[in-house]
Amino acid sequence: MKLEDWHTHSELCHHAVGNIEDYVVKAINLKMDTIGICDHFPYEFLKNIERIPYKEYAISLEEIEDYLI
Repeated sequence: MKLEDWHTHSELCHHAVGNIEDYVVKAINLKMDTIGICDHFPYEFLKNIERIPYKEYAISLEEIEDYLI
């Protein structure tokens, strides 16, 4: 059986703690086969959804360059 986690968020989501390297190291220590990072897209794209506190759940377009590898 493979041990995988495809739903992790980094500090770039503004509602998670730890950085991507921390998650990868933890996954290695847990002998996981796969880890996926799936942070939210920029909050400017969410503005028509009233119930979401944008700045708590996503990065801004200004921050996107820091996110891209």
